[in-house]
Amino acid sequence: MEHTVRIEESLCIGCGACVADCPASNIELAGEPRAAKVFDPENCLFCGHCEAICPAGAVTLTGFEEVPAEIPEEVNGAVRLDPDTLLDAIRTRRSIRHFKDEPVPQEIIDKIIEAGRLTQTAKNSQRQSYAVLREHLAEAEKIGVEGLRAAVAAEAAKAAAAGKDPAAVSPLGRTQITDDFLFFGAPLAIVVLSPSKTDGCLAAENMALMAEACGLGVLFSGFFTDVANAAPALREMLGIDETRQAVATLVLGRPDIRYRRTVRREPARVTWL
Repeated sequence: MEHTVRIEESLCIGCGACVADCPASNIELAGEPRAAKVFDPENCLFCGHCEAICPAGAVTLTGFEEVPAEIPEEVNGAVRLDPDTLLDAIRTRRSIRHFKDEPVPQEIIDKIIEAGRLTQTAKNSQRQSYAVLREHLAEAEKIGVEGLRAAVAAEAAKAAAAGKDPAAVSPLGRTQITDDFLFFGAPLAIVVLSPSKTDGCLAAENMALMAEACGLGVLFSGFFTDVANAAPALREMLGIDETRQAVATLVLGRPDIRYRRTVRREPARVTWL
């Protein structure tokens, strides 16, 4: 649906808040009395800053089904997430490869996808979409495992032909690729699709945080993401075409393992300028 910025002059109070906050410098005050006008409609980012900041409610972004919610004054600038609790959640996160044989409730799946939908994107493009693998999870994993085995075999043959040890060439050279190698018995996987890796990865990270907040374990399956973009059968199943790619795959389920310590990590490499 086409989006436009509509400014109701009768409501505009000429405060200039939208002018000052427009990242594209695409709104001006004009006329008498002074009222906000879009300078170049074709150059609009549709970021929604103008609608969000207008104290008079004079600005509307058209073409969206969702109606913006009012943000209470006390929320602006307030700390809504405890910083230490959030840091602890990030510190203790682990990639989960042991899942309980329990389905993920639909309401939790909806919350995870909503976390992706609400993620900020360049120009508010919202171009990411989500392929939820549930009923066809086993079928997708079988295709993916076959593709991964074929890729590893090709690398091994190439290494052998060059007189090298295949196990030393491929990161999977010494790994047995089992039938559940990609999803590890999880009941669910969500593939984030987008033409933009940045937008897709931002959405995937927010979704992972929401999943863990709901008590799920998360595995980012880079192997499945790679094979999904390469295997024609998976591309067709997931709806991958020339306009979008698989950016991230979140394997989700109740964790069936307990980690007792955090992982050792190097200090942050920071340049202060």
